[in-house]
Amino acid sequence: MEVNEFISSGLLELYVLGMANEQEIAQVLAMANQYPEVKNEITSIEICLEHYAKVHAVNPSIKLKEKVFNT
Repeated sequence: MEVNEFISSGLLELYVLGMANEQEIAQVLAMANQYPEVKNEITSIEICLEHYAKVHAVNPSIKLKEKVFNT
């Protein structure tokens, strides 16, 4: 499989989200070790997901926060 095909396959996203199986994880790690562009794409996906999470984060209500801390 060509590097660009591998990057666009969706497997890297599954890997970053923790949804890849053992065989897929091994494949991603091997490709990341062999190709810097794969490693860079993994980093890019992680940064994008972190940004998305921060932008869409919802602060808990004060009551919920108090309830959690009191338990």
